[in-house]
Amino acid sequence: MSLEARLIYRLGSFRLNLSLHLREGITVLFGPSGAGKSLTLQLLGGLRRLQEGYIRRDGELLAGGNGVHIPPEKRTMGMVFQDLALFPHLTVEENILFGVTCPHKGEKAREWIPRMELEGLEHRYPHQLSGGQRQRVALARALAPEPSVLLMDEPFSALDGPLKSRLRREVKRLQRETGIPILYVTHSVEDIGALADQVLFVREGRDVAFLEASRLWNGHASAEIWNALGWGTVLEGRVEHLEGGTWFAWGDQRLLLPSQISSPGEARIFLPPHKIHLLDSHRPVEPELRGGVLRGILRDMAYLRGRCTLHVQVGGAVVDVDVPEEHCSRFALKEGTSVLLGVRPEAVVVMPRRRGLQKRTYENVNLVKGVAEEMKDSLVYARDRMKEKLGERKDIEGNEAIVAEPLGVEDAIGDPSPYKDFPLLIGEEKLMEVRFRNGRGQAFTSCPARWQGTLEQVLNLPLEEERDRGLLIATLNALAADFGFADKTVHCKDGSPDLCGRTIAEHLVETFGRDHVVGIVGYQPAFVKRVAEAFGPERVRVTDLNPKNVGFQRFGVEIWHGERDLERLARESTLALVTGSALSNGSFDAVWDILKEHQVQAFCFGTTIAGIAALLDYPRLCFEAC
Repeated sequence: MSLEARLIYRLGSFRLNLSLHLREGITVLFGPSGAGKSLTLQLLGGLRRLQEGYIRRDGELLAGGNGVHIPPEKRTMGMVFQDLALFPHLTVEENILFGVTCPHKGEKAREWIPRMELEGLEHRYPHQLSGGQRQRVALARALAPEPSVLLMDEPFSALDGPLKSRLRREVKRLQRETGIPILYVTHSVEDIGALADQVLFVREGRDVAFLEASRLWNGHASAEIWNALGWGTVLEGRVEHLEGGTWFAWGDQRLLLPSQISSPGEARIFLPPHKIHLLDSHRPVEPELRGGVLRGILRDMAYLRGRCTLHVQVGGAVVDVDVPEEHCSRFALKEGTSVLLGVRPEAVVVMPRRRGLQKRTYENVNLVKGVAEEMKDSLVYARDRMKEKLGERKDIEGNEAIVAEPLGVEDAIGDPSPYKDFPLLIGEEKLMEVRFRNGRGQAFTSCPARWQGTLEQVLNLPLEEERDRGLLIATLNALAADFGFADKTVHCKDGSPDLCGRTIAEHLVETFGRDHVVGIVGYQPAFVKRVAEAFGPERVRVTDLNPKNVGFQRFGVEIWHGERDLERLARESTLALVTGSALSNGSFDAVWDILKEHQVQAFCFGTTIAGIAALLDYPRLCFEAC
């Protein structure tokens, strides 16, 4: 079963804008109160009419399109509500069989009543049952009709700890037995640990991230996700080897780390709130907590559904703590008092330092060895590969002249009608051209400049500015064209961009078929139009860094934020096209790595990346450039 949805819904000042692809197993929809979780279930179940977007199950359109809205009773989706919504005038057996339409209802009753341990309760009414019994009746009622999907809206939030744990186990067992995919809404981290096969994080109506549950605590869950959710504590500091152990230190505080952490240096850690212990200052500290004792001041606290959330000032940081309510009651905590916390080493998550898509610096680049020590940069690698090729050519001197010129619109792309929103046409960027002997190379950049110097000077630019990156890219393209190992290093003109977009779309369809979601990184109007025509706009995802494009519809496709929504594009796409202009602004490697991490089949497109793709063996699609 496959359930894909793009949900857009406005409710007063709140706007839901969320995408999901429901997989097998249990998907937990996790986020704070007011994030849009229950609204998501109501839209999927048909209890509200979708305003924009679509809902598809196994290719069948359930909502969206031209006003399509399949009613709830025909969607074959089971629902368990937060308040359970049992029919008070029906018995246990009648509630369970309410949605069953097969002629053998008696058999269904005999199957589900013992399966849910409700024997002897068949003729009781909901008010005659305990909380746990009512929960099991609601589960049986949702599963008895054999739905294609089960939607659960925080059904256990009002239950006590032991009963809640038992019912979680029941849900997991039933999912494994029936094979029915479950979308389970919660704001409880304990539900993630007990139930989730995968987790979709939401905040303020938007999906923040999607992760396999097995990867949640091993460093793959980035600090940005937790910060966006406002949950947990991320600390910046250093890993140090002291007293025979490995420690994380910040300010005058330190925590013992797991033994497998070995690399010292700058680092950041994540502290899951539910894995931090409140300690009694009058009792000895347990041996396994002695390396993780923190002293702080309680700033504030809040109670919610059996849990207690604390914010504790520890040194220069505020640490979030989430413990059972009875723990707070036992210590008689008050704001402003001293608090002792304990953290086991295995609870500390050392986070990887992932790149963003901001302008990046390249401070420790070793130009002799050709290694970017600060971070991976394909432009640096390509430059050093070109240096190796130049070393094999005895006829080229480092003092050969290089002249770069920014081209006007006519010389660059001519008249690309009917498109009027090419970045070049509206002044957002320029096309820089370099000629070297018989080779011409071009590169799009938002910081063009006339430049004259030598080949050696170009090959040793610091690459901290986009202008210098664009100049090097255009030069590498010109060299690659002159050497004969790269073609199409000059941008196409007039109607050719449209033809190129159509040809690439046709190539993707012929090679992979239409049953794919295509991500396009970098808005190029002809490409977006032709790919949307070939695959359907509902199967196209586009990101762009230009704020003038973000949030607007282009050819039926909403343009997403190039940094904030990149992970989302990678999560939802199976094919991707990446603009070569990402090399100029320094975002290419971050984009490419995220796509590869999500196993997306990615291709570069455009003139800018021609030489670099040839030097580094990146797959590139370009059919109409010169």
